[in-house]
Amino acid sequence: GSVANVVMGTIETNSPGQTFLLASDFLEAVNHSQICKLFDKSMHLLWPNGIQHESVLLFLTDLTF
Repeated sequence: GSVANVVMGTIETNSPGQTFLLASDFLEAVNHSQICKLFDKSMHLLWPNGIQHESVLLFLTDLTF
């Protein structure tokens, strides 16, 4: 298994943005399906009343096989 962390940040115009650990999860398998589930789970934590997909600018992984 592997541990996956979702780190998010804000974008500010006149100062550095802040970064936050949004979610951390243990994955039995690391593949596109599990990463997509983690993404959805994390976005529901951020926006429990509905994911604001237009507010997500980038989702980057270091997934290698």
